[in-house]
Amino acid sequence: MAAEIHDLDLRLLLVNPVARKRIKELMITSGDDDLMTYISMGDKTSRKLAVSVGASVQSVSARLERLYRKGYLVRNSVQQESGGYEWEYSNLFEVVGV
Repeated sequence: MAAEIHDLDLRLLLVNPVARKRIKELMITSGDDDLMTYISMGDKTSRKLAVSVGASVQSVSARLERLYRKGYLVRNSVQQESGGYEWEYSNLFEVVGV
């Protein structure tokens, strides 16, 4: 069962400038949420995700790197059939609504 967050708890965080700055840094976009949804459905690489969301591989790779740095994703290096390596991503948290 997920912990319930009350408005008072949020207000206490938001009056603290350090906490407010960190919350802003950790915010994600609806596009980031879409990527995490596709990851939970089985698309794990930037190439597969780019096809699913209709974006360039470079754009998706940058967004995945950002989500990884923010702590929303974990990644593992996997070998491609061509011999090269690519990152395979997984969500660190359960995506709600999938």
